[in-house]
Amino acid sequence: MIAPATKSARRSAGRKSSKLSKNKKKKKKAASPLDALMKNWVAVLGGVLGLVALVLLVVFLTRDKSTPATVQKPAAEPEKTPPVVNPVVQPKPNPNKVEQKDPTSHIPVVEDPNLGKVRAALTDKWKILSGPGFEGTALTRQKRYLYLKFDTNDIAELGLDSTDLDDRLALQKDPGARRQVSFVLPTSAEVEFKGALPAAFQGMRFGNDMRVLAIDVDGNNLTLTGKAGTIKLVRNVPR
Repeated sequence: MIAPATKSARRSAGRKSSKLSKNKKKKKKAASPLDALMKNWVAVLGGVLGLVALVLLVVFLTRDKSTPATVQKPAAEPEKTPPVVNPVVQPKPNPNKVEQKDPTSHIPVVEDPNLGKVRAALTDKWKILSGPGFEGTALTRQKRYLYLKFDTNDIAELGLDSTDLDDRLALQKDPGARRQVSFVLPTSAEVEFKGALPAAFQGMRFGNDMRVLAIDVDGNNLTLTGKAGTIKLVRNVPR
């Protein structure tokens, strides 16, 4: 069985809790205007943005519409005066002048028909048997010989050679054992050497007196005749 004091205590506690709940409800109902404004912040923000847009629209409509400044074009450069060119005055022909003509211009050039044949026969290596101041007997005893070689590139070589292989190799290394000069065939009957000619070679007189030589080709034999004398030659290898 519950005591009467306990029952009265419970009743008083229930009355207090009901009063507290009523006081809380009264406090909730008494909210400030700022709370209401904070609850409606979306509406406030929209109003502010609308006001800003209105101000920008007014500024755009009332802006300065004056004509923009024109861009100045650069001043044109002054025209350059072309240089004055003096005309070239051609000399007038002298009607009284008599033109000099080549007296040999009317003479037709006749090609030597034997020139090619002589060139082909002359192109070879010739062994010199005798010449002005030269006799080949002494060289023969040494197994050596003097030669004159005509090449197809118009180069003539006057040199010393040997039938002995070792001696030939030694002579090939000796630059003084040969001399080269160019030549031309003015006709089929003569050969002319060009450039500087040795006055003598291995005892045989040469030089300017033997610059132009008459040609006589007879098979494997060749005779060259100049102012200093006659050179007798034979083909080194008979044809």
